[in-house]
Amino acid sequence: MSGKSGACGMTWREERLWAEVRALGYPYDDFTALDQCGDALGERVLLAVLEWACYGQNVQGIEMGRGKLAEAPRAWLAAHIVSTVRRGFEYGDDWNFRRLLEAAERTVPEALGELLALNKGSGAPDILDVLGDYLG
Repeated sequence: MSGKSGACGMTWREERLWAEVRALGYPYDDFTALDQCGDALGERVLLAVLEWACYGQNVQGIEMGRGKLAEAPRAWLAAHIVSTVRRGFEYGDDWNFRRLLEAAERTVPEALGELLALNKGSGAPDILDVLGDYLG
């Protein structure tokens, strides 16, 4: 079963993500225009995409989110991912944090250092495990 359901061949996950970003006021048909909608809206849309790419437990949802994240203009993404995460992403959760780092490795590896630094002061054993995996 492919999970395709929409008239345009979108999966229900894609339909749900698009409903979320449309509700935010995002007017474009793909994520290549994130740098054209203003930073505030772009970051709200980016947060919605990051939640799909990182919060879920289902690999299909995670991969869908990561695919959409990869559509974003790289320079814009590199300039906005850390501030977006800082403002609204649950990076204190080890699952979310690990998925975030995996997604960043694929799309904006230059942001990994700043993303890792967000949890450097954590004493949580699971977060320390994630940091250990990336920092050695």
